[in-house]
Amino acid sequence: MIYCPKCHTQLVESANYCHHCGNRVDTAIAFCTSCQKQNPADAARCYVCDIPLKTLDLSDLNHRRPYLVLTLNDADILEDELKSMFFRVMREQIEPLNPDKYTQYLEMFYTKNFNKTVDRRTQQLAEMTVEKHVESNMASATMLEKQLEYEMEGLAQYHIIHNCPELLSFKLPKQILKYEHANSGNIASGKVSLREMIADYLDLGQERLRVYHDFIKMPEQKLKNATLSFLQAGRKETIYFICDLSLLGNCRDGFAMTEFGIYWKPPMDKPKRLYYHQLQKIERKRNYLSINGHFFNVNPSMNVKMMMLLNKLRRIYT
Repeated sequence: MIYCPKCHTQLVESANYCHHCGNRVDTAIAFCTSCQKQNPADAARCYVCDIPLKTLDLSDLNHRRPYLVLTLNDADILEDELKSMFFRVMREQIEPLNPDKYTQYLEMFYTKNFNKTVDRRTQQLAEMTVEKHVESNMASATMLEKQLEYEMEGLAQYHIIHNCPELLSFKLPKQILKYEHANSGNIASGKVSLREMIADYLDLGQERLRVYHDFIKMPEQKLKNATLSFLQAGRKETIYFICDLSLLGNCRDGFAMTEFGIYWKPPMDKPKRLYYHQLQKIERKRNYLSINGHFFNVNPSMNVKMMMLLNKLRRIYT
């Protein structure tokens, strides 16, 4: 029986990194700030560039910035760091869904042999990233780190949706996995349809909601109420759908999404509008969403799907 030296979580005997905090089991290292090589903990000078060393806890470095401090010139070390990143990202994605079932997701990670998939993928990514980094320059390091985190998010989502559907209280749409590499560039070029991506994430056909896509067939008074109440879209702004959340079915409360942003009117509150490039923090509270600090609520399944969609759009546009 072994435990994480940082958070004291009980680990499987063969663990090299903690599934709870992403910390390495043997995190005591001497980290060279000059060449980024990791040395034995008791080393006084770097064995590569011979500068004096300071013993550091790599996990502390990992939490000082949104992305890991990655070693981009050593594939073996980078592979371990990517595995650590995977567990951190997986926990971040599970907490809003099933915060009390993380151990069960971890058990499925091994029983479904998904650990072998992660091992293969992190090895491939580490080798490709080191080669790409050597051929480019230091200015690309931050972008490489972001791309690697997106890869780990894709792996974590695949595990949650494909391997653990019985742990979820509602079904998450599998089609969202195809947007792992969606970015502002391929959306602008038309290679990825933003309209289809939003539709796939929200999977509105599975919800018992009053949703309008064809505004010619939509009752004229409801369309007028929506535009007067909360949908203050621009003249040339393409509206993807309008969802009526009003108790009386008059479309005075609800939400809509367009090519540029999300519009909504919470009950007994002022209308809200956020463009996708303005998204900053989307959190799932106990029974509602907080979008940049603003209240948003439909139902438990829609709240989760909307949270996943807006977080995806936040990463794409900001």
